[in-house]
Parts: sequence; structure tokens; C-alpha cells
Amino acid sequence: MAKKKGQKRAGRRAAQRRVAWIAGAVLVVAVVGLVAALARPTQTVGWDAVEEVLGSPDAPLTIVNYSDFACPYCAIFALEIEPELVERYVETGQVRLVYRPMAFLGPGSLLAAQVGALVSDQDPELFWPFQQRVYQRLQTSGSRFTREDLVRLAAEVGADPALIEKGLDEGRYRDVLGQVRRLAIEEEGVRATPTFFVGKEKVEGLPEPGAFFALIDRLLAEAQS
Repeated sequence: MAKKKGQKRAGRRAAQRRVAWIAGAVLVVAVVGLVAALARPTQTVGWDAVEEVLGSPDAPLTIVNYSDFACPYCAIFALEIEPELVERYVETGQVRLVYRPMAFLGPGSLLAAQVGALVSDQDPELFWPFQQRVYQRLQTSGSRFTREDLVRLAAEVGADPALIEKGLDEGRYRDVLGQVRRLAIEEEGVRATPTFFVGKEKVEGLPEPGAFFALIDRLLAEAQS
């Protein structure tokens, strides 16, 4: 009888040790998970992860362009107005141009924005010719972008298609693009594409080039006065 009681007590102690070990393991996993969450890169929130920038950080005027790859008016701006904007103001150091993807016109626009971010990962300078190719494709064939179309366009501007495919398989930037879209709508009041902030002046829709450049000239003059 004494032997059986001793065996039971030993069994209880062993069970207690197992419970304590499991509790400790769960605590360690929870702590590791918390540390990992705190250590996640800040690109999961905010525009820094996906915005593209042309021009000097010291330029007296910043223009922010909220654009969607499936938006035909964004295509007109990128192909017909932006080149003159860059030549007249960005390359002369007067304007810093910031592109921010909205990606809210369907799965094709989200996919194109993903590929654009992956192209920029390889070389930020490749983003701008990629943007031009996508908008040219939009004007000739519509916004039903396929993965194959976009990877091919990325390769045409010099990006490594294998790295683009890998990033898409991993779902990179998909969640980030959703987060910044909500940020633009809820905190910055963006309701349509294209939307521009020229300094603090908000311009919605496709601008008339003469009026747009006149606004830039006025704000530059004010900044220098």
C-alpha cells in the first residue's frame, strides 16, 4: 500500500512538472510573439513602404499625387502632363513629386500597385518607366491586368521577373496597400483619382495643364517671397 501511495505521489509530481513546463512554454511563445510583433518593420503602416519620390528633398514645393493604375485620367496625367511637370519643375529643383498608390478600382489595380512596389524594391528608378508602361497598356487594352502582363512589363524596364514572381507569391505589399488606401480616405480625404496636394492646395480630378502649372508658379512665388 505504501509503495502504491508513493507511486501516486511521484506521478502527481511528474504531472505537475509537465503542467509547469507547458505553462512556461506557452508563456515563452507568447513573449516571443509579442517581441516579434513589436519588431515588425514599420513599412506595414504608413506611406514610406510604397510611395515613390522624384526630386530634391530640399525643393520648396511638394506635389503629392494619389493615383490608381486602373484610372484612365491618371494615365492621361502620367503620360501627357507629368513629363512636362518633371522637366520644368522637378529636374530644376523646384518641385518634389511624390506618387502614392490608391489601388481601389479593382483587383487589377491592386495587382499593378503590388508589382510597382516590387519593381521599386529592385531599383526605385525603374518604377517610373514601369508606371509609363502600365498606363500605356491601360490606354490600349483596358484595365484587366493579368499577372503575366505586369511581370512582362516589369521585365521590359529591367526588373528581374523571378523576383517579381516571388514577391507576388508571398503576397508582399498587398496588406500595406490596403492600409494606405484606408489612410488616404479616412485621414487625408482622398475620394477620387487622381487627387493632388500641391503644397496644401487640394486638386481633385485631371487638372487642366495651364491652370495646374499656373498654380505651381503661384505657390513657388509665394514660397520665395
